[in-house]
Amino acid sequence: MKLCKKAQPFLTKALILLALSFVVFGVVEAASRSVYYNPGETLSPDCTPGEANCSVYPALNIPISKTYAELSAMATAGTLVKGQKYRITDFRTYHLIPNTASYNTGPTEVLVVTAMTTSTLSKIAQSESYPQDIFIMN
Repeated sequence: MKLCKKAQPFLTKALILLALSFVVFGVVEAASRSVYYNPGETLSPDCTPGEANCSVYPALNIPISKTYAELSAMATAGTLVKGQKYRITDFRTYHLIPNTASYNTGPTEVLVVTAMTTSTLSKIAQSESYPQDIFIMN
């Protein structure tokens, strides 16, 4: 059977379109079968790490709010998460006013620190209210 010259370009384009739709459908269908977990979401996932279509979403380092006492207890217990950022929600500066016997207590402000290990926090903290200010803790 011979096709007329006008039908050949149309048939070629139709076949290319059909082939592309199979490729796109295959990719979309495969992606829909992927299993994604949030970090720490489950200890018994439906798939094993490294298995095709089994993934963990990248961890977002959103600071976790804690009081200074809670963070101190976590550091003592060795339960900080290395690299995790923590918000110290009850920080207040307290210092001796030079050339006086008076102490100044500042307003409560939130500081963000990073866990260096499971039992230590970085000595450098950043204020959420004044991000240009860097605090060095002792």
